[in-house]
Amino acid sequence: MTDFAAAFIRRDRTLFSLINQKLRFRVFDSYFGAITNLGSTEFIILITCILLYIQPADGERMAANLLVSQIIIHALKRIINRPRPYEIMECNLTSNPPECVYSFPSGHSGASLSTALVLSAAFPDLFAIVFFLAFSVSFSRIYLGYHFASDVVAGLLISYLTFHFFPISILF
Repeated sequence: MTDFAAAFIRRDRTLFSLINQKLRFRVFDSYFGAITNLGSTEFIILITCILLYIQPADGERMAANLLVSQIIIHALKRIINRPRPYEIMECNLTSNPPECVYSFPSGHSGASLSTALVLSAAFPDLFAIVFFLAFSVSFSRIYLGYHFASDVVAGLLISYLTFHFFPISILF
């Protein structure tokens, strides 16, 4: 392993420990335990269906963005096979761990950003709210012990790039 890679892993683990172990408040446990579900498959599908109903073009954009970004994210999870933090280091788990055993990249973070990007484009007045929620979901994944910071950043980056550079017209 290169010096850069070793330093990166050390910093990633240090940041994880800082967020997961040192930044602990009971109110955060409840808040992040609930907010993380906004990045779940069930919630994202519900939001997509509602958007498809009220604004079909934006709903199609959301569905396409989510489909492509989540395919990339889940393919990378299986290629990289990075274990979740709670499997390899001491951490605080405040709820049940995810069923998927792979950590990199974060699907919840990617899904929440995909949703925020489309909703803020469709409803500009909601910009601050949807991005606050997306970044709360992303932060919750570290706080709850499910992901390292690099997992979250990778999920966000994949969704951002998919939103800005993938021609949605290919799917619809």
